[in-house]
Amino acid sequence: MDKETFAIAFSEREQAEAIKEISLKIKLVFPKKIDYLIVLFTPDYNPKNLLRTISLTLRPEKILGLQSPFLIFEGEVISKGVAACCINKDGMKLHETFSKATSPQEIESFLISSFKKLKRKDFSFFSFISPQVNPTTYIRGVKIDRKSTSELQ
Repeated sequence: MDKETFAIAFSEREQAEAIKEISLKIKLVFPKKIDYLIVLFTPDYNPKNLLRTISLTLRPEKILGLQSPFLIFEGEVISKGVAACCINKDGMKLHETFSKATSPQEIESFLISSFKKLKRKDFSFFSFISPQVNPTTYIRGVKIDRKSTSELQ
């Protein structure tokens, strides 16, 4: 039997009830230990209350929480809810980097230096941008040309 590496749960209930429901769903897959937890929630939820309940029920080693006006879950746009993704993959490590870069050139330079620090070819890139960042500028910065990519190897 393959070992599960992640679990996803969603709830539209109110505050503490939502996290309790999510916790039960995740605990079915990972009853003992939670390594990494990503929590996405709409403005209807108080982040402090969510964090307190998560700390009591799941006790993850690391947590990333993000508020968004809407969530997309199973193909539906949802205006109120909490979604959580638990990742328990052996050997997985998270590296966080933050940038205030605004031009495509600054973004590209920041990403190249961040990727060099990883010193491995086997990685996944997960990115979030704040509402103050122009998505078009960010996408231009992420499109690293072949010459820049060869610098990473």
